Amino acid sequence: MWNSGSMFDSDLIGMLIPAVFCIFWGIAQIIVSRMRKNELETCTEMVTATILDASKISRKYGYDYYCRVRYVWMDEVYKVQIKSSEPLGNIGEETIIHIDPNHPKKIRSINAKGLSFYGFIMGIGVIVIGVVWVIGAIGYSVMR
Repeated sequence: MWNSGSMFDSDLIGMLIPAVFCIFWGIAQIIVSRMRKNELETCTEMVTATILDASKISRKYGYDYYCRVRYVWMDEVYKVQIKSSEPLGNIGEETIIHIDPNHPKKIRSINAKGLSFYGFIMGIGVIVIGVVWVIGAIGYSVMR
C-alpha cells in the first residue's frame, strides 16, 4: 500500500522552518537598519550635554554603557538616558550628542551610522541564506 507522504511533508516542513526564520529575521534587520538611518537624517543638531550618571552592564561579549545626560535646547532642560557600546565619559564631564530639533528628547544612537549600514547588509545576507535554504529544501524533497 502506498504511503500518503506524511514523512515527506514533515521532513520538508522541518527544513523550511529555519529558512523562514532566516527570512523573517533578515527582514527585521533591514527594518531596524532603516530606523537607524532615519535617526541619522532627523537627529542633526549637535548639543553639549553633561553626564549626570553613568553605569556599565556586562553582556556576553563586552559591556553596555548607560549614561543619563542633561542638556539645554531652546531654553528648556532635558534629561535623557543613552545606551552605547562605548563609555561617553565620567560623571560631570561634557559630551556631544545629536538630537532631533523637532523632538528634542529624541537622541541619535552613538553608533547609528555603523549599525545602520551593517544591519542592512546583514539583513540582505540572511534573507539570501533563507531563500537559498528554501530552494535547497524544496529541491531535496523533490529529488528524494
